[in-house]
Amino acid sequence: MRACPAATASRGYTLLDLLLATTVAGLLLQASFGLGALIGRERQTLSVLELQRLVQFTRGQAVNLQQEVTLCALDTRRACDRRWDGRDIAVFADRDRDRRLDPGEALFLDHWPTDRGRLAWRASLGRDFLTFSAMGSTHQNGSFVLCFDRQDERADVVLTLNRGGRPYLNKTRGRSCPR
Repeated sequence: MRACPAATASRGYTLLDLLLATTVAGLLLQASFGLGALIGRERQTLSVLELQRLVQFTRGQAVNLQQEVTLCALDTRRACDRRWDGRDIAVFADRDRDRRLDPGEALFLDHWPTDRGRLAWRASLGRDFLTFSAMGSTHQNGSFVLCFDRQDERADVVLTLNRGGRPYLNKTRGRSCPR
């Protein structure tokens, strides 16, 4: 029995095989760079949604409990702090108004990791916390500034709260990132 001539003659790759493999590898490489950017944008969107959820939750708790509820970042002493990124974020009913999370006051506690972006709260009265009244309003205007790029010092997202306590996405207008 004789072997097929094509099977015995094929000992390498043709130019067409190499071009096809190079093209496929190039397309996969290009797609992986696009996928990385897509994942980055999705992380940013999730960070913004998480921030909006925190604000809405705090406002809802104030209305449901019919008392003031505070949202702030905590320092090591469990008191409200000016720095927000990389900190524990607390929603609590601050009954004694000392801006400190005491036992029995916590309604929600989360950690804001630095990979969610740098976060800062900037308010009209310079307060480092946000308090909602039993009616769901705040006593101040303010904005959360969120930055994702470590090199760029311009804000990527600004979530502004009006005195009615409603958050809305705002233009960055040259706002700087938290340091």
